[in-house]
Amino acid sequence: MLISYKFCIYPSQTVQNILEEQLELCRWLYNRLLSKVNRAGKVKRC
Repeated sequence: MLISYKFCIYPSQTVQNILEEQLELCRWLYNRLLSKVNRAGKVKRC
């Protein structure tokens, strides 16, 4: 049996800005690594 909980949070503007910045950094890193993986897959290996 799987139990899940849902919580509403109401961050201050400062905390909201920090969370958005962290999410943006995660998105950038994910896209950067995905790009490198895709380019590495196109390289022919012996």
